[in-house]
Amino acid sequence: MKLPGFWHSKGLPDYWGPVELTRGFNWVAKLEPVEQVLLKFDQVIGSGKATLNGTDVLHLGTSWGVQGADVTELLRPRNELKGTLDAPKRDADDSVHGTLGLS
Repeated sequence: MKLPGFWHSKGLPDYWGPVELTRGFNWVAKLEPVEQVLLKFDQVIGSGKATLNGTDVLHLGTSWGVQGADVTELLRPRNELKGTLDAPKRDADDSVHGTLGLS
């Protein structure tokens, strides 16, 4: 499943258990010494971790707020972001949703 991911829109309205969300992206911007890039996950249900280019950057837990980490030093021209979640069992009309942002 690609990020951002919505269980119900991917044909998984009743799914619970482990899932891996992946997204590749390019980074070509030049940063000033005082700038940083923050990886943010919003509205996560379940627990897991986020990795960028194979490096663990964030341990995820259920939160309706934003969880984030500075990933400035890990960025490459081509990047792979993975979010691995263990989604808990929910009612059929409930799903994991939210947004992913780099800022």
